[in-house]
Amino acid sequence: MSPKRPPVRVLRIVAVLAATGLGCRSPEAELAKADAEATGILHEKQRAAFGETRPFDVRTPADRVRDLTVDGADGLATRPTALALDLRSTLQLAARNSREFQDRKERLYAAALQLIRERERFRPSPFFRLGGGATVDDGELSVDGDAELGVTKVLERGGTFALSVGGNFLRFVTSPTAENAASFLNLVVSLPLLRGAGELVALESLRQEERNVVYALREFERFKQTFAVRVATEYLRLLASSMQVDNEIRNLENVSEARRRNEALAEAQRLTQIEVDQARQDELRARNRVLVQRNNFQEQLDRFKQTLGVPVDLSTTVDVADLDALRELLALPFERDDRASIARALELRLDLQNVRDQTVDAERRVRIAEDLLLPDLTLALGATPTSDANKPLKLDLGDGRYTAGFEADLGLDRDLERVALRQAHLDLSSARRAVEDLEDAVKADVRSALRTVAERRETYDIQRAAVEVAVRRRESVIEFRNRGDASTRDLLEAQEALVDAENALAEALVEYRVAYLEFYRDTGALVVRPEGLDHATSDALLDAP
Repeated sequence: MSPKRPPVRVLRIVAVLAATGLGCRSPEAELAKADAEATGILHEKQRAAFGETRPFDVRTPADRVRDLTVDGADGLATRPTALALDLRSTLQLAARNSREFQDRKERLYAAALQLIRERERFRPSPFFRLGGGATVDDGELSVDGDAELGVTKVLERGGTFALSVGGNFLRFVTSPTAENAASFLNLVVSLPLLRGAGELVALESLRQEERNVVYALREFERFKQTFAVRVATEYLRLLASSMQVDNEIRNLENVSEARRRNEALAEAQRLTQIEVDQARQDELRARNRVLVQRNNFQEQLDRFKQTLGVPVDLSTTVDVADLDALRELLALPFERDDRASIARALELRLDLQNVRDQTVDAERRVRIAEDLLLPDLTLALGATPTSDANKPLKLDLGDGRYTAGFEADLGLDRDLERVALRQAHLDLSSARRAVEDLEDAVKADVRSALRTVAERRETYDIQRAAVEVAVRRRESVIEFRNRGDASTRDLLEAQEALVDAENALAEALVEYRVAYLEFYRDTGALVVRPEGLDHATSDALLDAP
């Protein structure tokens, strides 16, 4: 067997294998690999930042309400039964259907993908190149081919490294014995020795992307806290609005009863027409109040559906039993020390953690800007041993090309770098002020939240007492009126005062709960789980020494 044949056959086999391997890379498989790596990064950073991994799936949920209910033909929502909402399911529904929530998840995922790109720069990057062709020259047909397999790498301390091995052949078809085959080894190393040398500069982009993922994780968790409070607040105010509709309907029934009683008394000549008309006017006003309050409720409900990401035209109900849980909350003491709450907030607030860490970034960039003032000095090494003709598998290390050299730039013009250094110092000063500003804002948030909780608790107690007074007043007016010692106007005013007090009580009940949630949000202690708000863990975080 001729020793000249194997290189040609090897090149052909390698070409077939390379083509087959490339054809096996389906988009689905590559997406799965990218998702696995990005999810692994997020879990890695979650453990570092929070001490645990938290469920995360960037894919749009397959059971979105919109996808299950909207008819693609006319765009209208259809569902055999109304969508029932309660506080717990509402938070879960928002996480799965809210377009804003999905946008935030994708923003976090994008940070993980960007880190993958940056990590890829510092991983060995293999390559395999093939080439070939045919040439006719003065009637002489020749074929040639070449292949190169190698790896390149950006070095963690600066510079680059490239190593490859390859081969080429040339064969004249009209002269089968005229064949030439050779191989080569190629090594190229470039190392900075002054400016740009060392991990501080070389790894800056990678280091920053690693930190950016942590920042994005904290931003997402902070968004979950604020989003959960916003969703809960809208839902609770919707419950208050529903209760106020019931209050107005009950008021209309009472006023209508008073109108019918006045009409009967007027027919018996025991009451003037003036008092009958007063009752009729109040009944019309009460009927209009029902219409207005119902419309307000529907407006709030439509806005809430938009927040949740469900179709606005989807039939929906709310569970007023959630208000009972709010009343139970009022039985629990709320005693939080001002200074202790602020101290915990300064530790727990994720946005403040980000701003503090960004100051470290700014300090590092100052050192990098100082490095850019140094002269350039780069060491370049190269080695390319080759084989003898028609002995491709035998490299001759003594017959090759070897180089060693350097390039230097004394940096006589560093005007731009000087400006960059000054800007880096300004950015550092700005970052430190941002920490001070946010620390003061956090303190103000917590102090305000504590005052608001106390104020709204007292407001609730006042409104509850106001309802009790309004009930007694109405009962007294009815008793006096039956004796003829009170007018229709007295009764109508007492009835209106009662419904206003009942509406204010419903609002005060909800607003106390909202203030309670806002306090936990502003301290950064609010824990949001896939199944809802974890109040026990939130309290434990605040009570930690």
